[in-house]
Amino acid sequence: TLRETRLSTVEDLKKKITDFSFKSDDVLVSVISKAFDVSHMIMKGSNDSRIITALKSLASERSLCFQDENFIDPSLRSMTYGFLESFQLTLLHLYEEKNQKKESSEISTQTDEAIRINVMTMTDFADGLVSTGNEEMEKDHSSTDSLENSRTDDITNGGLVSSGKDEIEEEGEKMGVDSTNTDPKKDLRASHIIRVHLKEEVWTCSECEAIFLFETERDHHNKAVHSREDDPLWKGPFNIEKNPDAIINIFFPNYPKYPD
Repeated sequence: TLRETRLSTVEDLKKKITDFSFKSDDVLVSVISKAFDVSHMIMKGSNDSRIITALKSLASERSLCFQDENFIDPSLRSMTYGFLESFQLTLLHLYEEKNQKKESSEISTQTDEAIRINVMTMTDFADGLVSTGNEEMEKDHSSTDSLENSRTDDITNGGLVSSGKDEIEEEGEKMGVDSTNTDPKKDLRASHIIRVHLKEEVWTCSECEAIFLFETERDHHNKAVHSREDDPLWKGPFNIEKNPDAIINIFFPNYPKYPD
């Protein structure tokens, strides 16, 4: 099932990533903190526009993990990127499940259990990625209940918990997520596809089908995954708002194999 596939992917990534030494924990810790902040917003039932804006901000933070000086082993760059893609995918599914529950009064208790398992898994995942010397980070993510009291300045400055609520709301109004019009496929690739409607241009990689909302992510992906300085692989940009059935493949089905 989709849930089993997602959980097994998380466990696999957790084992592989912890085998490497991350030179600068601050970079990954910052992104993980933002990711947990999004999950906290979802569980609290925050305004949809704020959640969508936060997810977009989280996606932009992924580019930080492609700076060469942050990695002892260059192969860890693509692995870290894979982790962040999987993590964001889980958050998006969590958001959709909560929305479905809100819209229907007949959702079974299995949905609540699934959400609880997702949050627990994300907590374990983050704990395994942070170095053992970073006790504060482990404490922050020992449970979802500790999130509200453990927010850092990085999270606030990152725009996920901003005092400028008007700015967040204004940005959120420009975006939207369609979680009702699903069109399941029979292949595994459908497990990693979510319909997202954004009034933005997107870039696609013709070699591995990766799709990004940001040019910076496109350039990092081009260099780190395909070892190219230029961008002959990229098609676009094109505006998906003009295509109501457009789908963004958040997780890469043909992503390069993780190093053994």
